[in-house]
Amino acid sequence: MIYTNKLMKILTFTVFAIFISSINTSDLSAEQTTGVIRGSVIDESGNPVSGASVQIIHTPSGSKSSTSTGNSGAFYSRGLRLGGPFKITVTKSGLSNTKTNIFTKLGSEAGVSFTLSSNNIEEIVVTAKSANLDSLGVGPGSVFDAEDISTLPSIDRDIKDIAKLDPFVTVDNSGRLSFAGGMPRLIGFIIDGVSANDSYGLSSNSYPTNRMPLSMDVIDQVSVKVANFDAELGEASSGNIVLTTKAGTNDFHGSFTIESTQIAGDEPFGKKSDNADPDTELFSIALNGPIIKDKLFFSFGYEKYEATDPIQMQAFQSGSVTRAEADAVIKAAKDVIGYDAGSYTKGLMEEDEKTFLRLDANITDTQTLTLEYIHVDGYTESAYWNRSWGLPLSSDWYTINKEYETIKFELNSDWSDNFSTKIMYSDTDVMNPNTPVGATTIGEVGIKVPSGGTVFFGPDQYRHANEIQTNRKQFEVAGYYNIGNHAVTLGYKSIENDMFNMFSRNSLGEYDYNSIEDFIAGNLKELDYRNADTNMPRDAAGRFNMDYTIIYLQDTWNINSDLTARIGFRYEEIGQDTTPEYNPFWYNWTGDTYIPAPRNDVNLDGEDIIMPRFSLDWQAEDNVLVTFGYGEFSGNLPPVWFGGPYIDSGLNLPGNKLRAKSNNLPTPGTPESYPGDAALALVRNEIGDTGGYTAMMDKDFGIPSITKISLGLVADLESNITVRANIIHMEEEDPVGAIIGGCDPKGTALADNRPLYGGCSYVGYLTTFKNIQPETNVFGISMEKYFDNGLFLYLGYAHTDREMAHMMTSSIIFSSAVRMPIFDHLTPVNSRSHYEIEHSFDYALTWKGNIFGNLETSIGLNGFRQSGNPYSYTFRGDLSGYRTDGENIELLYVPSIDDPNVIYSDGFDTDAFEQFLQDSGLSAYRGSAVPRNSFNSPWAGTFDLRIAQELPFGGVPGKATFYLDIENVLNLINSDWGGFQNYVGSTSNSRGIVEAEVDDQGRYVYKTFKVDGEPTQNVGKSVYQIKVGLKYQF
Repeated sequence: MIYTNKLMKILTFTVFAIFISSINTSDLSAEQTTGVIRGSVIDESGNPVSGASVQIIHTPSGSKSSTSTGNSGAFYSRGLRLGGPFKITVTKSGLSNTKTNIFTKLGSEAGVSFTLSSNNIEEIVVTAKSANLDSLGVGPGSVFDAEDISTLPSIDRDIKDIAKLDPFVTVDNSGRLSFAGGMPRLIGFIIDGVSANDSYGLSSNSYPTNRMPLSMDVIDQVSVKVANFDAELGEASSGNIVLTTKAGTNDFHGSFTIESTQIAGDEPFGKKSDNADPDTELFSIALNGPIIKDKLFFSFGYEKYEATDPIQMQAFQSGSVTRAEADAVIKAAKDVIGYDAGSYTKGLMEEDEKTFLRLDANITDTQTLTLEYIHVDGYTESAYWNRSWGLPLSSDWYTINKEYETIKFELNSDWSDNFSTKIMYSDTDVMNPNTPVGATTIGEVGIKVPSGGTVFFGPDQYRHANEIQTNRKQFEVAGYYNIGNHAVTLGYKSIENDMFNMFSRNSLGEYDYNSIEDFIAGNLKELDYRNADTNMPRDAAGRFNMDYTIIYLQDTWNINSDLTARIGFRYEEIGQDTTPEYNPFWYNWTGDTYIPAPRNDVNLDGEDIIMPRFSLDWQAEDNVLVTFGYGEFSGNLPPVWFGGPYIDSGLNLPGNKLRAKSNNLPTPGTPESYPGDAALALVRNEIGDTGGYTAMMDKDFGIPSITKISLGLVADLESNITVRANIIHMEEEDPVGAIIGGCDPKGTALADNRPLYGGCSYVGYLTTFKNIQPETNVFGISMEKYFDNGLFLYLGYAHTDREMAHMMTSSIIFSSAVRMPIFDHLTPVNSRSHYEIEHSFDYALTWKGNIFGNLETSIGLNGFRQSGNPYSYTFRGDLSGYRTDGENIELLYVPSIDDPNVIYSDGFDTDAFEQFLQDSGLSAYRGSAVPRNSFNSPWAGTFDLRIAQELPFGGVPGKATFYLDIENVLNLINSDWGGFQNYVGSTSNSRGIVEAEVDDQGRYVYKTFKVDGEPTQNVGKSVYQIKVGLKYQF
């Protein structure tokens, strides 16, 4: 664990809570911040009843809350537990009305109405229906509860397997989660009111951990919204995933779960694979109940997970490396330097351990306290250089270690029937060192092989010294005041983010050899070394903070029983205490005449934004709800974007190289010509050395934002059918992008006026594009039907048309700049989003019933069919003079027939080229450059299945359930089906096909035609897995 003193705080506070509860003899109420009940009371004549007493009881825990109606007869009660059932009693002047079986739902308000009359005093039971139109939301999205989670299959035990049933949520062929084609890094992830995003912005799953930070067994509800117009919720641009955890009640409940993968397919795309079989083992325990009845409750969870996942070597697939060549490198590494280079058949290892503890204490009748602790420790292996041209042996892999620890407390107080407050504090630490799998006695070695690819062994160059530490403190206070038909919220939040990032790539050395024979002979091509001037990587680490001050105000106005409006705003200001070290060399460098050299010592301190929010819920008919929302969103800006200038200031990571053009290569065959300390002794730095890459930020960066407008409809039709439809329009302002500094115009190409450049440096420049506003239009529709026989059917579809200014795929600003297919690198334009899934179909089918006596049987199926991610056709390599760093990002020009501005070199296969233009559809762009992301990867889809059967348990309390999960059933049925593949190029979703240059007359010279490989296959997702589990619940 990271900080044992936090556990001491938990124990101390637990003792304190028990003590307070034990001395209080009055009835106590448990209050959470996410449950809301909105109601109205009228008399027999339909007139509002003011001053009526409203008593709300959470039946499972006995928790109570009270309020009263205002002049309009309305009441509004916040801070209730999620779920239910609740019992509500309204009384005045001897008249009474009671309703039961009322449930609160995450992200919405439960609505209920009462009529007081002398003839209406009996209890009324509210029964569930397919859609509760009284549960008003604040934006398009979906809510899933614990029953949904337990019924539907999830091989990975990840909430995204459930969340993707929302029409606007997609998981692409590479496993990236996206809201309506937006950046995964801009998704907000919240656990019980605490931001739990990836703390530095490096992962694609939005989590601060490798796997989900909570066990599925302790989750109560999940809200998934692409646009939440509530001013209280922010810190996200793409959308929000909000989780709430299970709280204890007066009854003991628990579960014990074991799971194991029993079998997995080995024929992705119908071809036999020699990769390691997937293998998972899991144990989970969840317990909750009372410590002191009606006063103090606990909820506890623990989960242990171990897995091995297969990896498909793309270089084998493309033919750039053969197995014989890889074996020869393994042998040479052992024979020449005694190094174990590993293998290419090993599976990727993963482990994960989670602990969760929650205490809910009723301090008084009007005050409740929640204490929560989460600890996650785990690792997963990854292979960075697994490319169409690169094969990383397992010693070149690295381990992503993540330890996450958070403690939170929340105090809710009712000061009167109309005024309540919330005070919340949390403290979160994340440790994220990336460590090499192979021995660190050498650095990374790359050896070219005859088939054209490169085989890597030794520690990955980016993981030589790679560690991130973050601390996030969050304090929030909010007041809620009800007056008449208005429920006013005013809140203040302070967030302190402290960051430490050590990223000294090549601090163990990066060694390149032109062939296996050269490696054996010690004929070194190049050695690249970078480190602090002390040669201690930690001395070059970046340290910075990103703090936020947030104020939000909102009025929820119940205009009448059919119309509710929310009007508010959210203000956010960024604070930073530090700036990157000033680099006078870069500032005074005059090579950049096109974009004058900026200063690098700038930050975001004082940047702020006001985001208005408005939403409307109109009950047009008893069975029809119309919703509208307008709001501006920002937040969750990944710190990784802003941390680069602190690490790569151009001063603190000097480096040295051994290479032919520097005439300093060691004599072949000497100890200095092989990987190890002897070679490093020639390149190590001296105190006072400066240099390295430079990353900087635009001084006018500002705060990127996006405006969202939505119109929605929910219709509860006959035969238990519910239809939901939403249209969303979005416009971005100041979208983030990256370019290379130091580029000067050097003319244009004649054929398409493509700008050509010279002098481009290794400076990455982070900026916002002020002159373009990407737009998005999304339409989603879904249908749900409940059948009398226990069957439930869900069908959903979404169409997404999303523009994006820049992909920002890398953690390094320079790398992001050179991983963006584009026509003019210094003039950004909108294009289809890198993450867009144009068509997405989702479906689910569940059934519960009794086949074997009274023993419950359930079957859950969920699946999807969706179009692939877009990709671009490009030239191969650098064409325009923009330093592409080996990426294929220069958008392809398609020559017209007999194009006078295109020359074909001798040996260029024009017949094959012309045939490819016809077959691919590129011929439609003759005489022009192909727009970015104008083609799509293959469609993909499959479905997963869960079959669960309750087992006889010999009269023992509780129930035992055996279940079977099958992931990718289509591949089980036919090995040719269920494949997932994507044209990702290296990282830019590109497909290079022509190597070319521009001659001195401005004409294109097409030198070679070679299509950049087949789509990258995701082998792990493309084969079926069968998992069995046993759960005991009581």
